[in-house]
Amino acid sequence: MANVQIMDIMTLDYDKLSAPIASLAFNSYATVGSPNADQMEVRTQVTPSAGVYLFGISMQYTVVGASTGVIDYRFTFNGGSSWNNFTKETTANDETVAVEYMFPYVHGGGSLDLVFQATRQNGAISVEFADIWLQRMGNVTPGAVTSDFWPGDPLSDSISALSDV
Repeated sequence: MANVQIMDIMTLDYDKLSAPIASLAFNSYATVGSPNADQMEVRTQVTPSAGVYLFGISMQYTVVGASTGVIDYRFTFNGGSSWNNFTKETTANDETVAVEYMFPYVHGGGSLDLVFQATRQNGAISVEFADIWLQRMGNVTPGAVTSDFWPGDPLSDSISALSDV
């Protein structure tokens, strides 16, 4: 292997919500790239090399003075051509909720347009922060299996696309 430093390979692309949102929009997702002040969108456009990545989103919000609050989230890898959606309901007044969602993502190379958005169905909801990230974990080599990246990790045998970094 060439003389490559680990930090030359272990990239981290991310974006953060630019400012807290005092009152999240009601049933209104942002138009990608053009959120209003009350619409939550975190977006990063990257062109990572092929590899195994850890994709993640996180946010913290508070249901303000309501008995319940329902919030809808969605994220995409392609700028909004297709979305992954989920919903969370809170059950307490002034409840602060932290949301984290991560999973391994095998990327074949090329451009990604990562977008994370949220809207509310009911209740008054303020958003304190939100993040989206893509962290490189290894190279993709079909059929190669190694435990060199995570020595002693019993799960490494199940990661069939991971090769030496």
